[in-house]
Amino acid sequence: MFGSHKRSHTHTSHRQNRIRGLRSAINNPRTTHAGRTEAKAELHAMGATANKPSFGTRVRHLFGLPGKSHHRNKHHRA
Repeated sequence: MFGSHKRSHTHTSHRQNRIRGLRSAINNPRTTHAGRTEAKAELHAMGATANKPSFGTRVRHLFGLPGKSHHRNKHHRA
């Protein structure tokens, strides 16, 4: 009774996390062309759409530049 609700929620969360991970692999400039192709195919098999990478991501792919760093504070107080 209550367990079935929990399983379906977990299954949905896992599926959504998997979709997020595949989409991020497509947008990651360090992912190989083959890896991006596999991620797109898996998203298609799951019935999800692959978001088109942003212009900035495409430029980074073109020039082989690393992704943006989200670590704003590099200095730690002691």
